[in-house]
Amino acid sequence: SGIAWYKDGFFYSKFPEPMKGDELKSSNQFQQVYYHKLGTSQAQDQLIFEDKQNPFNGHYAGVTEDEHYLILSISKGTYGNKIKVKDLNKGMNSPFITLVDDFENESAVVDNEGDLLYMYTNIGAGKYRLVEINPKSADKRDTWKEIIPESDHVLTGVNHLSGKWVATYLKDASSVVKVFDPTGKFLHEVSLPTMGTVSG
Repeated sequence: SGIAWYKDGFFYSKFPEPMKGDELKSSNQFQQVYYHKLGTSQAQDQLIFEDKQNPFNGHYAGVTEDEHYLILSISKGTYGNKIKVKDLNKGMNSPFITLVDDFENESAVVDNEGDLLYMYTNIGAGKYRLVEINPKSADKRDTWKEIIPESDHVLTGVNHLSGKWVATYLKDASSVVKVFDPTGKFLHEVSLPTMGTVSG
């Protein structure tokens, strides 16, 4: 499932153990998210999230670089995801806050600055944009602050680097990389040696 490191352990996803005798017959359902502390038995792992109403949803955990937030991405197919976050500064048992509560769009939390979250999304922008979200009013989309607006070209990814936003676009089947300041003001385009695809 992949792992998301946090303090002296990590978050991971797993399916409940099948009943004895059904190991090769039962289907994988009701994926859960656990926290494992290094040096302890897996039997002691802490259950962080489960959904007993939707057996086929996938649950994938991530942690912001400063370990402030646990990011939970929930999917039920090949397109669209829900996003929930947990403020780890308030403890593992703090409630999840919902940023996106439907499967109509694609979204990903890129980073945070203190309590504020930055999300790459095609909600309200078919070619994607970067928005700033205050978790206290996350359910009110009109409070989301647009940092990098939708452009003529598809925004394929955003990274936070040294206080700047590095955005990658797809133009004529090749990558274009642009740098923005923290407020979303365009600074410059990165000179690339040739046409091609950029990642990283």
